[in-house]
Amino acid sequence: METGSIVNGPYSKWWFNQPKAEPPTSTGGAFSIRSVLDAVYANLDPEDSRPVIPLGHGDPSAFPSFRTVDVAVDAVVEAVRSSRFNSYAACAGILPARKAVAEYLSQNLPYNLSPDDVYMTVGCSQAAEIAIEVLARPGANILLPRPSYPHYELCAARQKIEVRHFDLLPENGWEVDLDLVDNLADENTVAIVIINPGNPCGNVYTDKHLKEVAETASKLGIVVIADEVYGHLTFGCNPFVPMAVFGSIVPVLTLGSISKRWVVPGWRVGWLVTSDPNGILHKCGFVDSLKYILALSCDPATVLQAALPQILGKTGDNFFLKIKDILRQDVDICYDVLKEIPCISCPYKAEGSMFVMAKLDLSMLHEIKDDLDFCVKLAKEESVIALPVYFMIKGNWWFNQPKAEPPTSTGGRFSIRSVLDAVYANLDPEDSRPVIPLGHGDPSAFPSFRTVDVAVDAVVEAVRSSRFNSYAAPAGILPARKAVAEYLSQNLPYNLSPDDVYMTVGCRQAAEIAIEVLARPGANILLPRPSYPHYELCAARQKIEVRHFDLLPENGWEVDLDLVDNLADENTVAIVIVNPGNPCGNVYTDQHLKEVAETASKLGIVVIADEVYGHLTFGSNPFVPMAVFGSIVPVLTLGSISKRWVVPGWRVGWLVTSDPNGILHKCGFLDSLKYILALSCDPATVLQAALPQILGKTGDNFFLKIKDILRQDVDICYDVLKEIPCISCPYKAEGSMFVMAKLDLSMLHEIKDDLDFCVKLAKEESVIALPGVVLGRNNWIRVTFAVEPSALKDGLGRLKAFCERHTKG
Repeated sequence: METGSIVNGPYSKWWFNQPKAEPPTSTGGAFSIRSVLDAVYANLDPEDSRPVIPLGHGDPSAFPSFRTVDVAVDAVVEAVRSSRFNSYAACAGILPARKAVAEYLSQNLPYNLSPDDVYMTVGCSQAAEIAIEVLARPGANILLPRPSYPHYELCAARQKIEVRHFDLLPENGWEVDLDLVDNLADENTVAIVIINPGNPCGNVYTDKHLKEVAETASKLGIVVIADEVYGHLTFGCNPFVPMAVFGSIVPVLTLGSISKRWVVPGWRVGWLVTSDPNGILHKCGFVDSLKYILALSCDPATVLQAALPQILGKTGDNFFLKIKDILRQDVDICYDVLKEIPCISCPYKAEGSMFVMAKLDLSMLHEIKDDLDFCVKLAKEESVIALPVYFMIKGNWWFNQPKAEPPTSTGGRFSIRSVLDAVYANLDPEDSRPVIPLGHGDPSAFPSFRTVDVAVDAVVEAVRSSRFNSYAAPAGILPARKAVAEYLSQNLPYNLSPDDVYMTVGCRQAAEIAIEVLARPGANILLPRPSYPHYELCAARQKIEVRHFDLLPENGWEVDLDLVDNLADENTVAIVIVNPGNPCGNVYTDQHLKEVAETASKLGIVVIADEVYGHLTFGSNPFVPMAVFGSIVPVLTLGSISKRWVVPGWRVGWLVTSDPNGILHKCGFLDSLKYILALSCDPATVLQAALPQILGKTGDNFFLKIKDILRQDVDICYDVLKEIPCISCPYKAEGSMFVMAKLDLSMLHEIKDDLDFCVKLAKEESVIALPGVVLGRNNWIRVTFAVEPSALKDGLGRLKAFCERHTKG
């Protein structure tokens, strides 16, 4: 069997992916700014009492002069206090946010954007990741500027897209070398990236130069990815011109966010906008692929999206002028001082963004090997952080065909979101009855499931403090990680450390990251059937083979461990256990979980324990965390505040390594995990900051109230389903928010399968249920009972009437 870091010895049976990072002395393009700055910060002298001066990243939010505008703070507070934005958002984002972005960007365009052109993302970083993933295809290449923000090269590497660099010319104000672009492009080139205002060069392109870029891209048949995260932060002679002005010449993907102009990078709210009046992106399948990828991806916090109409529409010019005046003053100071240093030359005085590029003359310096060495020693000797540049250097329209097929295909290929969207599309607009949503686990819109005041107050306090507007460390802010460690340790025979905790954008991203870290050529993963389909989609994205083991309804949906034993081989990397169960509503016993742990240990595979519904139990079995058995097998615990606190739209989750024996560290898993986290988007810092109060101060009364409602709901659901002859329910749910029910199609007329059943149920009764095909069980349905009891009775009554109407003879 192939092994990882440890070839022989007691850990030889454990295989995890090798660390994907090399020491930061290697060639450019392999590292995130975060990881390089972490390496520089590590050289600070703890004996130096002077304050650290952070000149290495574009985040001035910690400084009083750069405090965000009150309009933004008040808008978030209003959204949080309203309790109207705790729910999941649509894949593209909530409509008010998309409309606000479209109106904001249209102010500077010769045409109007529509909300349908706007897709909300977790900051501009995720917008870049999604754009490049949609464009990816075998043999593709992308044109990136040199020097450049390295995130694009990292995104391309993850998608196995070849990078071709074109130069930015310092002698011409860092303009694009368009002759080189012409020479680099071929029939496999899919896009060119333009960053304006420039990062890292501080340049601002003229209208004329941007038009030349657009005409060149149009001639080559490639899309322009326009990174405008520093849009409008200009303070020189060139005004900011959006690339989308030339959308009639070439399709433009505009990437942006509120991070820089409003100085709130930690809020993680961005957008990807298709600026394409000629409709080329739609005709070539790009938009369909984009929607498919968005359905698989994590999304920005709904409460922060909800604040965008006020933030974008009501911020006064005085705030923007103040920020630009400070930047203009700062760039004058910076340029004048750099001119006084003989070993540094600065070919261009910045006119935009927050950066300037300066060249070192190493021949004038002793004991300085290169720019990295310069920055490391500067940190050590002067407590000043700068960013080395070594890793920054470095006709026929074609876009990827839609990656989705019609939702009648085999299960496991689609997200729950996309399938429910297809079901919702069949609602009868003439039906005046309220829609009863029995298809997804999000009861936050119902008054009985309103979250606790402690959680609301904690977020408001964090937002008003202005202490949490900055970027977080890749693993999350320390107070949040400490709070999660303490919360989970309450139910374990050992204590977790904050170093075991990694904050994620909900539990979904935790799953994505865990599977990406485990990926390797030839790997396979064991997934339950039926199951939450996100794991299968994550595995497909990482090209990991999926092998399904059955959950046995006659045994309380327990794992078929004999089948697990038969399925696993030397290339199996993990088994996924969802407890409490989604979609089955089961709760595993201590004994069964121990048997799972022992089986996984024998096979040398990690257990991925999805416990997003942890503690939501109301039957005879109490919730037992899988990490109780961390001394038997390494456990990756995935969780969030989404379900227990009923705030799925806040998008705050975690991945926790429960591994007292240190196997994950010894086998290289943790190094790979940290590397992937440095490339990934992260949850809003203001929401992370609320976790200590949310996890530590929520009283038992709130939890008992929610469990009492769920217990009442499951009784209603089970009793009504038993009365419907064509539906059988083999197990009364004891946890989570779901029950699985089997359809007897032989008793129904004009119903082809479970998808047809759900589509017609929506059309005829305005009741939404989830077809079992997406969960791996044909001709079953998943029913969510976590709704207001009165609405549940109404919805189940309509379901019963529907079945009676369609019963044969």
